[in-house]
Amino acid sequence: MCDLVSSYPEYPLTGRNKLIYGWIPSRTKRLLDGGCSWGYATKFFQRKCSKAYGIDPNPIFVSIAKKRYRHIKFKKSGLEKIPFSSNFFDIVVLADVFEHVENERQTLNEVYRVLNTNGKLIVTVPHKGIFQFLDSDNIVYFIRTNLSSVYRALYKIRKGKTPLLNPGYDHIHRH
Repeated sequence: MCDLVSSYPEYPLTGRNKLIYGWIPSRTKRLLDGGCSWGYATKFFQRKCSKAYGIDPNPIFVSIAKKRYRHIKFKKSGLEKIPFSSNFFDIVVLADVFEHVENERQTLNEVYRVLNTNGKLIVTVPHKGIFQFLDSDNIVYFIRTNLSSVYRALYKIRKGKTPLLNPGYDHIHRH
């Protein structure tokens, strides 16, 4: 697992995560980073709150996050059934995650349920513009579904193993 942990990079606070960081009020009590991946942005968000939590449906990502950031609570979970009690969070962050969920309505209902009365939802999503066809997730999805044998062969050559499908990447990446 140690080698696996080192294969996932640490990122600086840039781009959308930097914007989100600026939108999080200081002295927030509890924050949820929904779809936190391996926690590379959650570690920054945690600086503005008493307690940070992260959920992700990918068990490998959650395992890596737990090893790297022991002061943050991470759980394996999708957003359609958030494993926390109602009115628990002051802030919920969905940073480029909403386009990956299976059920948008159920996800929003769950976010609403876990947010306290004065809670805030911070959402970023990909832009639907003239270059959306260049979305790398959709290019890979197209190759994986329409040229599956080519995809598997190229993946095996490049990575030396059979590809696994990450949760949330089994459908078109919506903009």
